[in-house]
Amino acid sequence: MHALVPIVVALVLSVALGVLCWAEFSEVLPHDMANVTQWRALEAAVANRTHVSSRPARVGLLLALHTGHLYLCLPMMHLTKVAYGFWLGLGPGWLLCCVWELLLFYVYLRCMPRSPDPAFLACTRRSRATGRIFHDNVMFWVSSFPLHVSASLVLAGDVSLSEFFVANAVVTAVLSLKNVACGVVLAASPEAATLGVLAVVLTASTVLPTFATLYVTTQGLLIASDMHQEAPSAKGCADGADEKLCAGPAPACV
Repeated sequence: MHALVPIVVALVLSVALGVLCWAEFSEVLPHDMANVTQWRALEAAVANRTHVSSRPARVGLLLALHTGHLYLCLPMMHLTKVAYGFWLGLGPGWLLCCVWELLLFYVYLRCMPRSPDPAFLACTRRSRATGRIFHDNVMFWVSSFPLHVSASLVLAGDVSLSEFFVANAVVTAVLSLKNVACGVVLAASPEAATLGVLAVVLTASTVLPTFATLYVTTQGLLIASDMHQEAPSAKGCADGADEKLCAGPAPACV
């Protein structure tokens, strides 16, 4: 029962903060990601209501929001990453975004207890046996699953920290660069043609996490189905079934 406490607390805080942010900024949230005017209106509203106008204050706000996105599952993390570029520029914004995100991942993995789970062990062992461990780790991070689920590859599976961070660093660097670069372009008040290209890029980039989520979910369902089919035969062996029927090669994921 105590294991549910962090989940419930995070859910309650996420809903409360989400409602608060929506009540304060819903009328100025950009509905068109490539609309410079809407971003300027959001910037002015944030600066006015939170008194965040200096560079250090903006950095603090970005880091706090980024932490909430990862730990509390606050929505619209892509807007925060766009704000890194909008406020800090390409180099500093991208570097700070990536370093902070990887640091938050590391802290989470070091603080959370490991608890191996047969389902996750089956997933990671099958990926390793087929030589797809890096590919599947990347797909997990590209997907829409939150940190609490993706970290289970380490906490409940047998993925090492080095395997985890190599795949995660690649995904974080590429996806963050896309969002931060968009913020830099928006800050420069681009022409209409550039805004059109930007809108297409941002829209197309939302398709990849959807496909990655479908891939990960499908693989998980297939492995769960295999485990369910193997369970009756394993139970029969435990109950004293014919040894010749129970003998044979071990399952591929074990």
